[in-house]
Amino acid sequence: MDETHCDRLDDYLTGKLSTYRQADFQKHLKGCQACRDAVDEWQRLSRTLAAATGRLESPSRAFLEQIETVLSARQDRKGEMLCNDGEA
Repeated sequence: MDETHCDRLDDYLTGKLSTYRQADFQKHLKGCQACRDAVDEWQRLSRTLAAATGRLESPSRAFLEQIETVLSARQDRKGEMLCNDGEA
């Protein structure tokens, strides 16, 4: 395990490496089982997450409006409480 390369694993997984460093890391993967396992796990989890979120439905407009109404009412009450704190 080459600590210098292994330290770049997160950047590799998130696509933040330069083209040169990405190619260098891919060479490192050939000899580092720990990093290969981590990349395999990341890819498996990414596929699972993509499949799960692909099945989610977007909330209806009416539901979003209800949430906005509740949040607005809470914000109004919070503002009233702050204004009333100074009155005794």
